[in-house]
Formats: sequence, structure tokens, C-alpha cells
Amino acid sequence: MGRFIFFIGLFLSIFSANSQEVDQPDPYEWVIESYQFPDNQLTYGFASPERGALVAPSLPANNAPEKEIEEFIRKSSSIVSHYLEIEGLALPKGSLVIFDPESLTLAARLPRIAQSSVAFTSEIRLDAIERYIGTYHSIYEAPSAMMRSIISRASENYDHTELVRELDKAVAENKARIVSTSQVESRSGNRTAIDSSGETATPVELAVDSDSQIEFETEAIESGTSLSIDPVLASDNVTIDFNLTIVHPYTPPVRRTVPFTLRGETILSSTVTDSTDSKISSVYTSRNGAAKMLAVWKPEQSPDPRAQDVLQAGFITNHVVKVLPLLNSNLGPMLEKHGAKVLPIPEGKLEFTKAADEIPEGMIVRRYTIPPTFLSGGGGGGAAASDPFAAAPSNEPRFTVRVTAKDILQSVGIQFPQGSSANYLTATSTLVVRNTPEQIQLVEAYIMSIKSGGVKAVDITLHIVEGPGRLLRETSRKTRRIANHAKVWEELIKSPEISIRTTNWIEARSGSRAKVEAGLNYRFPTGADILAKPENEKQNRDTATSGIFDEQRVGTVFEVDPVIGADNTTIDLNFSVKHDYALPTVTNLSKITPQAVKLDGPTTTFHRASITTQTTLRSGMYRMACMWQPGGIPKYDNADILHAVFIRAEIVELSQESEDNF
Repeated sequence: MGRFIFFIGLFLSIFSANSQEVDQPDPYEWVIESYQFPDNQLTYGFASPERGALVAPSLPANNAPEKEIEEFIRKSSSIVSHYLEIEGLALPKGSLVIFDPESLTLAARLPRIAQSSVAFTSEIRLDAIERYIGTYHSIYEAPSAMMRSIISRASENYDHTELVRELDKAVAENKARIVSTSQVESRSGNRTAIDSSGETATPVELAVDSDSQIEFETEAIESGTSLSIDPVLASDNVTIDFNLTIVHPYTPPVRRTVPFTLRGETILSSTVTDSTDSKISSVYTSRNGAAKMLAVWKPEQSPDPRAQDVLQAGFITNHVVKVLPLLNSNLGPMLEKHGAKVLPIPEGKLEFTKAADEIPEGMIVRRYTIPPTFLSGGGGGGAAASDPFAAAPSNEPRFTVRVTAKDILQSVGIQFPQGSSANYLTATSTLVVRNTPEQIQLVEAYIMSIKSGGVKAVDITLHIVEGPGRLLRETSRKTRRIANHAKVWEELIKSPEISIRTTNWIEARSGSRAKVEAGLNYRFPTGADILAKPENEKQNRDTATSGIFDEQRVGTVFEVDPVIGADNTTIDLNFSVKHDYALPTVTNLSKITPQAVKLDGPTTTFHRASITTQTTLRSGMYRMACMWQPGGIPKYDNADILHAVFIRAEIVELSQESEDNF
């Protein structure tokens, strides 16, 4: 409580210092505003006890005479104002409110202090409108240094719109490129998939008989990006949870010939097709209009020489779209041009048709979306819970006191002078407060404090580095007794002897598993079959030889499962890394000589390091998680070279503000 009072005092001191510099708009100034106002009763008619059946009139034609337009304003305002008063809105004398049933647009000429009530009523109706979710996805490729700079700033904000703009600027300057783009729409709770893949039918299970006749079957290899999402829109109609899977082949399939066995002095070979791709799978939370960086990976084993020093990143932007007609922008100018002739703006103090509903002078109305546990105390307010383990007193009368929104706000020091109010709308988790501007500032400070327990995720960055053994062993000695290796990492990457082999970045929800992988889907021989093919019992048996092939990914696979601790700072991190530091090597087959028969087959060796472990970090920490010595190829066998994994995890919180950035 003391910390909250201090925060309030600090907030007020800043507010009072700045209030003299910023001119506040006059709350009693008459202005014209337009709103989307989906209301079936205004559109199709409603019954009034005083005036009977009423329906809002249709808009006059564009070339209608002034008298017809003025008559529309007079009739529409009479009906719409009466309907709003039935709904509980207090409109001052001199108000004009008109409605277009076709575009569901309402335009109002009101004082600012009354416009807020109309805006609130509009938003309540918009909350019930059907929505769909539009998803825009893109994959960028940029130099590694540029992309690592973007990764370092990804945790500063849950919304990555600025990072997208930076990459778009680099694309315009030919410093980066967009390698894939897709867009799709879906409804909340429904799985949606878009697949731009081209399929290549490639031969598999090839066999050759003694007459050199070749038999084979084909299977399809995809060569384009596929996106699968399962979005769920939260009750606030702004927050979106979605399960996502992306498969992105970053190079076309490559065919090559592989020897798999000998027949006499003949080496039998088979054509195989290798393909490269990256795969992302995770659970994300975002907000309407926000951009999310999904993952970053290196296009491992790409035959394109330009891919040696680049990284790729996937981004997604979701927009929650209300199923509404376009706002009629002509209604406001119509009121501005003809309103004074229909009803002049009164001078002097505002007079309301319902004095009891009048907003006291100097007060304003504000609306906030807050956690649904607000009245139960889960949002930070309310009385302390009773002892859950205490025995219930027997034979004693019991009663329940319902805590109101006003009670909760008063309990944290917010004052409610005469004419002020606070109401909580359970259906939409909305808090409506009418109070002085000074007390409204306190309410907003309190709302900020109870929203601090919002949705959190963990951004995880993985670097695999290569360097001289002496340098990495010295780094290991420096970090063995400390938990945060950030300074050591900063010093290490400045060394010209250190190279970053690969970088991966992904975001994961606490308690949810996420994976990013990229590499070459490498086909290799695992056996050969000699098949007998009798045509009938009396004829000689013919034979056919076929190769048996398997497929493994050659690249990097990074899988994480983070759990945020109760202190909202500590992260228990389960993760695994598989990293191929060189292409597989295959032994060559030698022909059979007449002097000897040699039984042999090809051998494929994968040069790979694999780590599965668990560790604990605090948000923002770097950790040198593991180190190994590569081998199996000449580059490493006769050299003192080590590889090391550095990992960083940072907690980020979903921003409560909703901005449509695009």
C-alpha cells in the first residue's frame, strides 16, 4: 500500500508539473464527432412509451435540396436523441444527433463532456460486433550483424512494429530482402492454413534388374512456404492467443547421385533429392495491430554463397477486424453546414433535459478495460481474503457484503466528491468512472498498477560460436563461478578469432514448448536389397537391386520449454540443441577385383553435437551453457578448436495499449 501511495504521489507531482505546459481542451466546447454505432433498434425501429413506434429515417440523396437535408437532421435528431435518452444518456439542450442506417454511422454535435458518453455507448455496441482475424506474415533476410542488432532490441517492447519498419527500410535500400509473404483470414477458434508450396515429384525406391530396367516410385517434396495458425480472440476483443507452425524451404530442392552398392565391377548409384527448410512452432500472444517477431534462424547448409553471413526472421501481424460498413464521413460536415439552421448552439451554462443525469461541472467520464477479477480482489483491489484454513464458526448467522467498484477505489485513496461515480460492467470487464481530472489521474495510476500482472512470455536467444581452444577455455574459467555471463559474452565477440556459426531466436509462453529449426534434409543410403522376381516356376529367376535410403536434418534444431518463476524474474529453462557443424561424409565404394571379392557398403558419418539440459536464469542474463570439441574432418582433427553455446532469456510483458500501427 505504501509503495502504491508513493507511486501515486510521484505520478501527481509529474502531472502537476506538466499540466501548466499542456493546454487542456475545454470540456464544455461544442464539437462534432462521428461514431460507428451498430444498433438494430435504430436501424429497424424501436418502441417508445411516449411516442410509439419509431425508426431512424434514411439519408437524403447527395443532391437533395437544403430544406430536405434540414428536415432529415431535425427528424433524425429527434428520434436518435430520444432513443439515447431511453438508453440513459443525458444530452444537453441544443444537441443534434443524426444516424445513417446504411453505414451505421452516428454524428453528434455535443459539448466534449457529453461526447464521451456517446463514445462509451458506441464502444459498448461495437464490443458485440462479429469479428475476424486477418494475419499477415513475412520472412526477411538480412546481414547477420543487422539481424543480431534487431534481436538485441526485441525484448524492449512486446510490439515489434518498429523492427519491421527498420527491416522494410533496409529492403528499400537493397540492404535486406523479403523472401516470403502471405496473408490469410480466419475466425477465432478455427484453424487456418495457407500453403504456397510447389510440389516436386522426385524418384524414390529405385530398383534396377539384370536387364538394366529401372523401376521406381515417387514422392512429393514441397518447395514453398506454408503457414498454419489457430487464433483465439480473448474476451477483450484485442488480445489474441495463437498456435502457429511455419515451414519455409529457403532454397529449391537439389538432386545428386549417391552410390549405394556394387554389382560385379559395376557401382550402382541412385538419384536422391535433398531439400532445405526452416520450421517454427510455438504458442504466442499478441494484440490487435501489433507485429510479432516469431523466430530468427540461419539458413543452414544453403548452397547459395550469399547465405553464409545472413539470418532470416519470421514476422506476423494480426488485425482484429469488425464486420462493419465503412464510416460515413459526410455526416459530420452535414451537421457543421446545416446544424445551426436547424438548432442554434445555446449560449451560457449547459442545461440537461434530465437534471438528475447531469454531469457536474468540472468532472469527466473515463472508461477502462481491466482484469475480470477486479471485484473479487484478483485485480489488486478488494478486501483481503479470509483465512482459507480457518474452521467455519457453527450456529452463527452469516451475511455477505458485495464490494463495489467505488469501494475498491476508495480503499486505495481515491476520493469521490458529490456527483462522482464508479461502475464496473462485468460482461465486458469495463470500469466506468466519473470524477474530477485530478482523481481520474489517480484512477489511471491504479489501473496501471493492477495490470502489471499481464501476459508474459520469454524471448530466448541462442548463439553457437567457434574459436581457438585456449580462448574458449579461458572464457570457461572466467564464468564457472558466476551466473551472469553477459560481460564475458560482450568481450568475447569483439575478438577477431571468434566467429558466430549460427544464431537462433524464438519466443515462448511460460510452460509452452517452442522450436525453431533450419537445415538440409539430407538423404543417404542405409542399405541395398537384391530382390528375386520369378515370372513363373519353370523359367529362370530374374533379380533386381534397389537402394534403401533414409533422411536426416543437417543443420540446427533449437527447442525450449521455459517456466517463469513466482518472482516473475527467474526462468527455469529446459532446452535442447542439435547442431551439425559440417556436412556428412560418405566413404567411396571401390570396384571388385578378380583376385578378391570384397563385401562393402557406403558409410555416412554425421558431424553433430547434441545437448539436452535444464538451467535457471534471471531475466536478461547470458549464460555459457555448454562447450564441445568438434572432430571427424581435417579442419578440426588437427586443430585446437572449440564450439560453445551462449543462451540468453528475457521476460517480456504484453503491452496493455492497443494501437493500429499499420
